[in-house]
Amino acid sequence: MYVVTGLTIRFRPVTSVREKKAAASNKDKTCELSWKSSQVWVRVPPAVTFAAPAMSLEDLDDDPVVTYSSRTGFSPEETPQGDVRGAPANGVPDPIAFPETITTASAIAGIPASAELSAGQPLGGIDLGSPYSAFSNRSEAARSSGTPNVQHDGEQGGDTSTVGSAASYWRSSLYQPSTSWPLNTEEEARLFHHFVRNLGAWVDCCDEKFHFATEVPQRALNYPVIANAILALSSRHLARVSGSEDFRSAEYMSECLRIMIPVLDDPLGALDENLLAAIVILRLYEEMDDIDEKCHLYGGTRLLNSIAQFVPSGGLGEAASWIFLRQDIYVSLTTGQPLNIDLNNFRQSPSFHADTSSAWANRMIFIFAEILNYSCQQDEMPSLERWKELEDQVEAWNDNKPWHFRPLWIREETSPFPEIWMTGPSHVVGQQYYSLAKIVLGTFDPRLSRLGFGSHKIRKASEASIVEHLRTVIGLAISNEGVPAATFHASHILCACGSYLEEERDREGAVQFLLDLEKKIGWRSSRIIANLREQWGA
Repeated sequence: MYVVTGLTIRFRPVTSVREKKAAASNKDKTCELSWKSSQVWVRVPPAVTFAAPAMSLEDLDDDPVVTYSSRTGFSPEETPQGDVRGAPANGVPDPIAFPETITTASAIAGIPASAELSAGQPLGGIDLGSPYSAFSNRSEAARSSGTPNVQHDGEQGGDTSTVGSAASYWRSSLYQPSTSWPLNTEEEARLFHHFVRNLGAWVDCCDEKFHFATEVPQRALNYPVIANAILALSSRHLARVSGSEDFRSAEYMSECLRIMIPVLDDPLGALDENLLAAIVILRLYEEMDDIDEKCHLYGGTRLLNSIAQFVPSGGLGEAASWIFLRQDIYVSLTTGQPLNIDLNNFRQSPSFHADTSSAWANRMIFIFAEILNYSCQQDEMPSLERWKELEDQVEAWNDNKPWHFRPLWIREETSPFPEIWMTGPSHVVGQQYYSLAKIVLGTFDPRLSRLGFGSHKIRKASEASIVEHLRTVIGLAISNEGVPAATFHASHILCACGSYLEEERDREGAVQFLLDLEKKIGWRSSRIIANLREQWGA
């Protein structure tokens, strides 16, 4: 019996392997495999047991386990839909409901109950990750099941952390044991503190656990790739805001890449949420550059598309995945290209089951991502049926969102954009993405391309709606200064659809908003302003 905890595993016969580092010669780099006649082989089990990934440490001992009978030629894609509520096509079980409970995970001796290729040394109550880290969820069930304790390198005394069976065969190459902060100078301490106090909140806008502001800085203790990414981003941002020369960020970036590239070369080494967190931070660094080369966007996309379990794993892996989706949305929105990320990997996220404000905001972000893919179709006419389906999803979200997504106060008479006060970052972002969805749907309404007496009326109504939602997105950003991400979203949609602004006061207000954005946050906006003025004929 095998236990699969959030991973998609496929078996295939292997008769040869390619050497990772072949000698510089003309010899064949492929090694043929052969075994002795006395070789012992593991029998293929008749059944596979799926253990639900734990949603929280308190739920671990209550996680049910479901058995599915295997059959010849079975693959995860063939999992019957409808037998298990929410069971995905990729074989990863729904963490919420299972129909046939046979035992609790704690009763499986020596096998962890959740997707837990990580265990961490606690510091301040936060899981730092471990040398065996891939995902941050840990299984308390392993303690009661007899799984041995493993002491991390560099640990002192008897304070040990429990690790799952994965620890016996895989160790994260990113991990470096340490008992002190990875800071050598006062300047590095200042940069690190700046990330903790300011930059982490940029990306935690849809994460009620604030992983990047709290957990990621503490993981930097044992993960130099994260520490250098943090220092690089902070150095770049402070230089942008102060207008000073940026001397150090390139140095930190180079060290980060030196650590990262060999790990990305290793399929097992890339199975690490700490690596994904570092790439998210480096992508922020890249976005702040004068010329966005999108190198880390493409690298992170390959990582997410090949390792689907980052999203359903929960914890830091899921949080980083949602942030990276927003980063990919930014590129798609401003370039008119389809998303690079495979959205199917997000369908198993706990955000589609939870009732938190962050989960609701993430659902709207996912719908908007689907709308972007629809709008970027290159070789076919947009489908009116699909357009209506997406429109219905957007309105269903708006009709069913929790009451606390309603604004605290709206003052329409403010010029040029309305003043809209919201209660929290996820509420601001959720409402912004709702308006972004309405803007893109209005822009790519298939009815606008049809000839007829009513087409002009539809077009005028559509343009009026687009302008109204543009003003709302900018108003939300200005009215909620504590949510820097909201200002980015407003600048992105101005880059894509700012040409719809026709009134002079709206145009002047948009330009002033972008100028303030560069001054306060360091986000370069001069090119957006130049493009808008060209489109407006100003």
